Amino acid sequence: MEKIDMKRFLLVVSMVFLFECMWAQQVFKVSTVKDFIKVIGSNRSIELQPGTYNLAKAYQVSNPNINWEKKGNGYELIVQNVKNLTIKGNGAVITANSPYCEVIKIKKSDTVLLDELTFKHEVTEVCMAGVLFLDTVQNITINNCSFMGSGSIGITVQNSENVFMESGSITNCTNGFVRLHNSSYCNFYMVSFFDNIDTGTALYAKDVVSLTFDSCSFYDNSGIDFIDVTGEDISFIVCDFTGNNFGNFVSSDTIPFFAECYGEGNTFDEELYSVSVYNDYNPYAYYELTSAGLSLYYPVWYEEENRNDGILHLFDASGGIDLYMLETYTLQKGENADTQFEALSKKALKKIPSASGKLKITKITPIVELELNTEAHPYYYLLTADIVINGIKKKAVIKIVYNDNKKLWAFILLCDNLEGLEESPDIITLSSIDFIMGE
Repeated sequence: MEKIDMKRFLLVVSMVFLFECMWAQQVFKVSTVKDFIKVIGSNRSIELQPGTYNLAKAYQVSNPNINWEKKGNGYELIVQNVKNLTIKGNGAVITANSPYCEVIKIKKSDTVLLDELTFKHEVTEVCMAGVLFLDTVQNITINNCSFMGSGSIGITVQNSENVFMESGSITNCTNGFVRLHNSSYCNFYMVSFFDNIDTGTALYAKDVVSLTFDSCSFYDNSGIDFIDVTGEDISFIVCDFTGNNFGNFVSSDTIPFFAECYGEGNTFDEELYSVSVYNDYNPYAYYELTSAGLSLYYPVWYEEENRNDGILHLFDASGGIDLYMLETYTLQKGENADTQFEALSKKALKKIPSASGKLKITKITPIVELELNTEAHPYYYLLTADIVINGIKKKAVIKIVYNDNKKLWAFILLCDNLEGLEESPDIITLSSIDFIMGE
């Protein structure tokens, strides 16, 4: 596989929405900063009322899952040892008054969601601390949050994995917008980075694996070095750079992968266009479904992690597309797929509801048979169908596949607008969803 294809594949499998696995949480609704600090803990969803939550007014509140660390003239909030915590801001603002304290630090925690919050410093002095610090954490999602004010660094991540930020912004930081150390699978999607006056390096990453900026905007930032990174699989995909002023574009020996990136009015426009790849990278990612004995290419969608039901789920949230792959039928004694594949594939089709588990597929009504292939492995039967999933009726493309291992697999493609797929230049057309299976 070419280097570009592999980088696109690693982007897809790493860039995931992490919190479809949230289990039952106790809900707390709060309107004061003291009440907010009191209820921080595991298996909880905290809903903040709109307003400003000044952490300086709550540093005397105790809680086994928080610590107040003295720094300079203030106390830094450290959230620690929590699992399955959601904080829904509803536009609330969380502030720190000390220039020596991070606004919030999350440490040794797993599965945390920060949603619709603004984090900022409110100080008159030069700020020496960052806004959000993530230390030894995993499975962190930051959704539509803003990190702003006079924070030294927007977000710092160290010794962590699976950090995903979607939408929101990092702005008005004075020493870089993101710093990462010894971390893996960190992804920023549709995030805006602007008005960061950087006295050093805007984006610094050391010893990282799979760091991706997808559909992000960088504008009106300035400093000495824009990028200084070491590690593997560092990518900028479909990003926009406008009006950035830096002495160096990339100061490290490691050059990130750039695809479909555009710039205007930057001091590094020429360098950006010299390294960015346009229109000649493979828009499909390679995947090995080892349990089925199959390999396939699929459009550049994301993979749902943390499933424990044996079902592979790829999706494109923006396009309303879901592709499910599940084992549906095992050949019985006396059955021969080489001579009976059409009949066996229809058996497998009928078995989908019982094999679907928590997908809760309850009904499948075939509409049009598109193709039947029995010439060479993998054999497949392709059709469109009406399908009822989780009580909702949808149209689907279904492909029953057999690859000489006594198992038949179902590939189920659901889309809010199936006809629209045929019009998209970026997604394989409906009539040729072949997955290119087999070795």
